[in-house]
Formats: sequence, structure tokens, C-alpha cells
Amino acid sequence: MKNTNRIKLKLYSMIIFVIMFTLFLGIFSWISFNKFRETSKENLYTSQEFIHLINDSRKIQVDFKKQVQEWKNILLRGFKEDSFKKYYNQFLEEDKNVKDGLIELKENMNRLNLDTSLVDKSLQSHEELHKKYIDSIKNYDAKDSISYRKIDLLVKGIDRAPTDNMDAIVKLIEEKANSDMAKMIDKSAKDSKIFKNNLTAIISVSILLTILISILLIFTYKNLYKSIKQMKKIMVDAGNGDLTVKGEIYTKDELGELTHNFNNFIEKIKNLISNTKELSLTVSSSCNNIKISSIELMKVSDEISCVTNNIAQQSLEQSSLAQQGSTKIGSIVKQLNDIARSTESMEKFTNQVEDVLTSGVKSIEYGKNKILHNKKTWEKVIYSTSNLSNKSGRIGEIIKVINGIAKQTNLLALNAAIEASKAGEYGNGFSIVSEEIKKLAQLSKESTEEIGNLIVDVQKDIKTVSDQITTAQLSMKEEISSFENTEISFKNIEDVVLQLTKEIKEVSNKIKYTNENGIAVNKSIFNIANITELNTSTIQEVASSTEEQSASIEQITLSINSLTSHSDTLEKELGKFKI
Repeated sequence: MKNTNRIKLKLYSMIIFVIMFTLFLGIFSWISFNKFRETSKENLYTSQEFIHLINDSRKIQVDFKKQVQEWKNILLRGFKEDSFKKYYNQFLEEDKNVKDGLIELKENMNRLNLDTSLVDKSLQSHEELHKKYIDSIKNYDAKDSISYRKIDLLVKGIDRAPTDNMDAIVKLIEEKANSDMAKMIDKSAKDSKIFKNNLTAIISVSILLTILISILLIFTYKNLYKSIKQMKKIMVDAGNGDLTVKGEIYTKDELGELTHNFNNFIEKIKNLISNTKELSLTVSSSCNNIKISSIELMKVSDEISCVTNNIAQQSLEQSSLAQQGSTKIGSIVKQLNDIARSTESMEKFTNQVEDVLTSGVKSIEYGKNKILHNKKTWEKVIYSTSNLSNKSGRIGEIIKVINGIAKQTNLLALNAAIEASKAGEYGNGFSIVSEEIKKLAQLSKESTEEIGNLIVDVQKDIKTVSDQITTAQLSMKEEISSFENTEISFKNIEDVVLQLTKEIKEVSNKIKYTNENGIAVNKSIFNIANITELNTSTIQEVASSTEEQSASIEQITLSINSLTSHSDTLEKELGKFKI
């Protein structure tokens, strides 16, 4: 049968394919997940920047209204020098806050590539307002009861332009924020859809691959189990002496080759046992003939003293029988040598089978180690997903804090409105400020709620990814279990082959022992031939050599008895085999 490596190729191909697919799946998943995470991070950062811009612009509005209110406080309540200084300093402080806020707002808008022309216009109009206020306040006379009206007329309506500019800035930022937020939400939805589609594709391909590998493993295991079960049965039968067994070849792979070689091995053993039986019968027959001849020689030796004329004829017959025995024993020794060489060949073959099985076990261990390595890689991916979920939860906590601040700001606005209502006409400015603060708090609350909803969606997607990866990891554990079962099966085959090798070595040792006895018998027969030749050449010395001949015949009888005993033992052992 042609040597094949189909099982080996199947296993290597399956292992390489699983490793390559796992690497591709891991890299693709990491790229998709990382891209989705970076997009979400960028959207969150942009949302925070717009929230800060809106808050800063509204704060500038509030500071400007405070500045205008402080101007009115100077005119209405600055009758005393201390009061004048107090309200004037507060006026200057609010003026500085407005300028600094506009400058910072401009820098932040430049960072987001927003149009800052309105900010520049607001800075210019605010600077002009500041100069007019400063120039007008120089004409203020605290002793004149109507001085504040005169000054108020000088700057009447001057705060309208800065107010409109700041309102326009807030409106611009809000419109830009709403537009960009809508785009980000739309893009986030598309990215989420793409991510889910990629995840669905990954899961589908993984399930399909798992089914395909499972089918291949089932077919491979089925053939392995079928061949191993058959091999176990025929080995048990062969071990019990039944050499008529023959394995059926199911596949044209290593298992088929193993079955074919085993059939050849059994056939050779059967021929070996059959030939050995025939040789044993021949040896037994020859021993009986030699034994009979020895008895006759003993009788002849007793008659030598009486019948000298027949000594020559008897010596010739004895020499002929000795030569025949030597020839037959030599043939037996030669055949025993052939049997010994055959058993050595069988030992080499079983050693080769053992090497093949050892190589198969190593290959399976290598595949199992690779899958364990991929399992660790999946565990790292799960750990990274868990960290991202925790960080998203932390962002949710920060949003809750911002919501709390918005509620507190709303309460402060309500308190300011109450205080303004108590102040009557003089509290109109505070009423406006409290209303704006209330709007700012409401907008902050709505923005944080929207961000919170986005974070909840992100956390749900992260959980879905984590669950799917966990499912893939469980499938990988099942693959590891299948490899371990295959490894156990190969080791069982290896144990059976080792036992077979041991049995063959025992047969070989017995054959060597029989061969050594055959050589000893051959030497004894050769000695008999020498003695008989000496008798034929020295008839005159027959009388003197009769005693030596009798002793030699006795030795031959003992050797023949020993050979007969060994031959019977060998015949009994061979009788255990069914051929």
C-alpha cells in the first residue's frame, strides 16, 4: 500500500486554519472595537467642548448684566463715598470678567474652528461701552439728586449693542452645537450599526467554522474509533493465538496503512508458525530415527565381540545414518536462522509504528498548546472590554455630578428671583440675571441627560461585545477538550503497539534458544560421524574402541532425549496458535 499522511495533513491543515482564522478574527475585532471606541471618545470630547462653550457664553451674558446692574447701583446707591467705591470696584471687576471671558471664548471657538467675528465685535462694542461709562462717571455728583439721571441719559441705550452681540454669540454656539450634535448622533448610529454588522458577521463566521471543524472532527474521530476498535479486537484475537484474523481497510490514510501492515505482519507470523511447526515435526521425526539408530548401535556394540566380520558393514550403516542426521539438523539450524531474521524484521517494523504514533501525539499536543494561547488572547480582549465599560460608568457618574450642579444652580436662580421680587423695582436686574441662570441650568441639565443616554447606549454595545467574545471562548474550550480526547486515543494505540513489540521479542528469544540447541545437536551428530569413520578405517582396533563407542552412543542418546524434549515443548507452544 502507498504510504499516506492524510490524517497528519488534516490535523496540520485544521490547526493552521484555526490559528490563522483566530488571528484574523482577533485583529479584525480589535480594529473594529478600537475604531468604535475612538469615535465615541471623540464625540464625547466634542460634546463636552460645546457644553463648555455654551456655559462660558452664558456666563459672559450674566457677567455683562451684572456689570450693567453695578452701573445702576453706582448711580442709584452711590451717594456715599464708601458705597460709590464699593459699586464702582464691583463694576470694574465685572467688566474685567466680561473681557477675560470673551477672550477665552474666542480661543476655545478657534480650537473648534468656529467663526469668531461676533466675539471680536463684542469685544469692540464692550470696550467702547467701558470708555463711555468711565467718561460719564467723571461727571457724577453725589450731592446732586438728579445727577444720576443726567449721566444715565448720556449712556442710555449704550448696552444694547453688546447685549445683542452676546445674544448672537450664544445663539451661534447653540446652533453649531445642535448641528454638530445631530451629526455626531447620526454618525454614532451609523458606526454602531456598522459595528453590530461586523460583530454579527464575526459571530456567524465563527459559528460556521465551529460547525465545519466539528463535522471534520466527528468524521475523523469516527474513522479513528472504527479502525482502533477493529485493531483492538484483532490484536486481542492474535494475542490469544488466532492468526486467521485479518483487518478490514476502511480508509486510504495512516490508519489504512497501519491495518495493511498489520495484516502483512499477521500473515508473516502465520507463515513463520506454520514453517516452525513443520520443522518441529521434522526434528521430532529425525530424533526418533536417531534414537532408534542409537539403540541399534548399542546392540551392535554388544555383538562386536562375537561377530567381528559384521563390524565393517555396521560401521558403514552407522556413518550413513550420522551423515543423514547431520544434514537434517543443519537444515533445521538454517531454517531457525531464517525465523530469527524474520522476527528481527518484525521488531524493526513495530519500532517504526511506535515512532509514528509518538509523532502523532506530539502534533496533537502542539495544536492544543496553540489553541490555549489563542484562549489567553481572548481573555485579554475581555479584560480590555471590561475596563472600557468601567470607564464609561465613571463618565456616567460625572454626568450625575453635573446634573446635581445644574439642580443647585436652578435653586440659586429661584432664590435670586425671590430676592429680586422682594427688592421691587431695584431688583429687576437680579430678576433678569436669575432668569438667565435658570435657563443656563435647564440647558445644562438637558445636555447632560443627552450625553448620559449616549453613554448608556455605548455601555450596552460594550456588554453585547463582551457576551459574544465569552461565547467564542466557550467554543474554544470545547475544541481543547476534543484535542485532549484525540491525544488519549493515540496514547492507547501506542500502549497496544508497545505490548505487541514485547510479545515479538519474547518469540524471538525462544527461537534463538531453539537455534542454539539445534547447533549443539548438529555438533553431536558431527562427532558421531567422525567416530563411525574411525571405526570403518580401523577395524583392527574395533575391540579396543568398543567401549569408547558405547560411551559416545550413550552421550548421543542423552542429546537426542534433550532435543526431543525441546522439540515437544516447541510443538506444544506452536499448537496454541490457530493458523
